Amino acid sequence: MSLLTLGAMTLLTLSGCSFGSANETNYFSTSSKGKALEEYKQDLAPSIHAVEQGQNIEDFYPENSLDNKKKNTIRLGLSRDESKALGCDLGDRFDRGAALAYNFDNQKSRVSLHLSVDGPSFSDPSNLELNSVLLRFTHKFQKPSKSQIKKCQFPSKVQGLFGSLYNEFFVRDNYTILDELKDRGLNLK
Repeated sequence: MSLLTLGAMTLLTLSGCSFGSANETNYFSTSSKGKALEEYKQDLAPSIHAVEQGQNIEDFYPENSLDNKKKNTIRLGLSRDESKALGCDLGDRFDRGAALAYNFDNQKSRVSLHLSVDGPSFSDPSNLELNSVLLRFTHKFQKPSKSQIKKCQFPSKVQGLFGSLYNEFFVRDNYTILDELKDRGLNLK
């Protein structure tokens, strides 16, 4: 009997409640956040529509506009005209002072790896002997002046012969070695 009375009481109390969906216009008009959103509803409509169509929301921020992206793009390397104006030769692109080197941010300190290798020769191309390995740390106490050759090299912390090869063949995207060779009449592409 108690279960029956509990069910009847529940029905009596629920009869005073109204069931229905919340009206979104009432929410926007009564809530302070809703009022703020209602003011910007028309301003957001084009971006909401574009996102529904599959565009990225990041494109609607002013810092991500196409004009701003063009201004902030970084050219990797010298252009053809800059290279000619500096008098850069093909060999000036490579740092031949070490096999592999790391230049610190202050442009005064450098750690370099030097290799002394004999061979290969034309008579025996398979003969390659490593004579010595030297690890060298150098620090210049005065700020070094940028020499003409340093201006021709790709601006990177990793230099040396192997570092320069990597920078020239895999990182530089502006007036590459292949472009320079093409200017000299050798087209390798």
